[in-house]
Amino acid sequence: MEARLTINREMLEELFKPSVDKIISKLVEVLDQCDENEMKTIILVGGYSESPYVRERIQSTFSNMRVILVDDARLAVLNGAVIMGWKPKNIIQRRSRYTYGFVIRQPFRVGEDPKQLRVNCDGVIYCDMIFKKMIEKGQIVEYGQTFIFQGYDSATSAGQKRKVKNVHLYRSTQKDPHYCREEEDCSLVGTVKTKPPSDGWPDMWDFDLQLIVGETEFTVKCLNLKTGQEYEAQMDFL
Repeated sequence: MEARLTINREMLEELFKPSVDKIISKLVEVLDQCDENEMKTIILVGGYSESPYVRERIQSTFSNMRVILVDDARLAVLNGAVIMGWKPKNIIQRRSRYTYGFVIRQPFRVGEDPKQLRVNCDGVIYCDMIFKKMIEKGQIVEYGQTFIFQGYDSATSAGQKRKVKNVHLYRSTQKDPHYCREEEDCSLVGTVKTKPPSDGWPDMWDFDLQLIVGETEFTVKCLNLKTGQEYEAQMDFL
């Protein structure tokens, strides 16, 4: 004997509405952040997207866009994860959700740089916590792509010779932050700690900071071009 459960539309909407409202709210937020990219299509994946009610709500809310349900929607996310792990280079491009950059120091500019970021390092006055942009929010990046910052550092005083130096990677929701501060929506992604050589840091040396795009993470490398020391760490960016 076949059993069948029939639910009227009002009860069905009562069950689905809270979760669909949250999905739509998130889509509105994403589209607002990507308003410069002329997005015209919403692709639905996952078993939940196979519900006609869910698709109707999304289509009615975003009537100016195409709403597409992919084949085997409930398996699409799983298939994508497998392909990304098996052939990461097949994931050709992705768009950065944040602006990423390293923390650097530059000579302090009186009347321009914030006084609270003024620091004295080996007798030279610098501005600390400057955001050196490597990737801009909305920029398309590719697997294996490498962004390089070339700089220099010094350690002439005894206190600096044995000091651990940190390489900080920050991100921001703004496209062009100037300093790594909360006022510019900046937050720390991760840190690479670089230890001095056994005989201490040289008086001056050049270095490369590399930001390498992976599947779901960045690889950050710091290469001391004088001593040959290399440090590396991985940091999530999704």
